[in-house]
Amino acid sequence: MSPISSEEADLSIVLRSLFSIPLGEIDDGLGQVTGGGVVLLRSLEKKFRRQKSGKIQPADLADSYHRRFLLGFQMIEVSILPEELILFSVSLPAYEIAEMACRIACNQGELGALGEFVFNCEESGVFSGYDRAVLRSEEILESIHDTLFVSALERYGLTRVAKLYENNRPFFELQIEVGRRLVSPGFVDLVEHQKIEADFRKKFGPEFLQELTRRLESHGLALG
Repeated sequence: MSPISSEEADLSIVLRSLFSIPLGEIDDGLGQVTGGGVVLLRSLEKKFRRQKSGKIQPADLADSYHRRFLLGFQMIEVSILPEELILFSVSLPAYEIAEMACRIACNQGELGALGEFVFNCEESGVFSGYDRAVLRSEEILESIHDTLFVSALERYGLTRVAKLYENNRPFFELQIEVGRRLVSPGFVDLVEHQKIEADFRKKFGPEFLQELTRRLESHGLALG
């Protein structure tokens, strides 16, 4: 097992701080954000984002995620923006939290041992058990990611988003992809678009690929 790096320790503090916020405090925040407190939260978040990255403390980052989840709840409730953009914006902090958890886990416990085994296989050129170790690592990471993603959303009353992720993953991913492009219209070029199309076709079938194309066209985002 590898020693915990300073970065991993900081990420652990962020997660621990965020998930230690009492549910009562979250409920109070959800009530305030739907009752006009959104202006203050946005002001605090803008002030936070103006800080230089080197001066940001883990607890401050956890507070930022807390605000972003509260603002996401308000966005779901009242925003008239396209549904894909809303879903992407609301889901993004949960994705980031889930990725943090995966980064921490990679060097610890079973994942750490599997990673060391895979590294030794690649160094020695002896690949007995390699594929099995890679597959097991992917399974563990996927489980960690999904658990943290859903848990973070549900703590902040974003149950509809969590349920869509759990129960209709193809439609969820479709809307996320459209929302991502609505946020940054020029972010995806034709080559990446074609790779995404192939991936959608392979994972979800032609029906969802057609729906992706239809939605992109409806927002003026079609490529190729």
